[in-house]
Amino acid sequence: MAGLSVGVYFDGFNVYYGGKKQFGPGAAGWKWFSPRNLATNTLQAFLSGPHATPDIQSIWEGCSIDRVVFCTAKISQDRDHQAYYDQLAFINAIDGGNHIDLLELGHYVARVKQSPLATIGASGSPEVVTSQWPLMIQDQLGNPVPSARFMVSHFHSEEKGSDVNLATHLLKDTFEGRIDGAIVFSNDSDLSLPVEVARGKIPIGVVNPFPTRPHYSLTKGNDPSKGDWFSFLNQTLFSRSQMPTTVGTASKPALW
Repeated sequence: MAGLSVGVYFDGFNVYYGGKKQFGPGAAGWKWFSPRNLATNTLQAFLSGPHATPDIQSIWEGCSIDRVVFCTAKISQDRDHQAYYDQLAFINAIDGGNHIDLLELGHYVARVKQSPLATIGASGSPEVVTSQWPLMIQDQLGNPVPSARFMVSHFHSEEKGSDVNLATHLLKDTFEGRIDGAIVFSNDSDLSLPVEVARGKIPIGVVNPFPTRPHYSLTKGNDPSKGDWFSFLNQTLFSRSQMPTTVGTASKPALW
């Protein structure tokens, strides 16, 4: 299966949050990445590393990345105007500079939600806050109500569609015979079934944008003898995959 024609599928927000986790909030030098370069560098780094078996190397060596699909959504201006324009510059750069082959946009939904007030507990999981001294809720008779919850109304925005769009393009390209292998950049367990289905037809590489092994559901059925593999991103891969400061009419944001 030498000479694979490879499709690469990016969950844009998952990659963004993976980079943000690694570099820290406000850090420069990683956001202006080329998806095509990142895919190429990640694959080369894996194939030359200790986890690439002879079977994987024989299948993937000499492959060509022929299709890069980037799935994301334009963020809402309601919360951060500067972030909106920074993201727009990035989208224009990758879409107009041959750094991707297809941009698939979902959408953002903004609403006001009501939720219990919570903090991060010792285990890292959310813990709902209940009334206790020095902040105690009382009933109409002045008796303490230590089990009462504090409800808060807050702005909530979320991206919709990227996981479904990624899954659709991955499966469509696989079953139409457009690709011979695929690399998925995401750690979203919602993609486990489409990845598993595609893995039954072609070799799949799963790359976790966070610096850990991908979620177990995304590597279920992974078979190195058929060319399946998994890896994760690191700071070096982000840094090596940056675009020129100016791409067409788009310029890298000052703080990126």
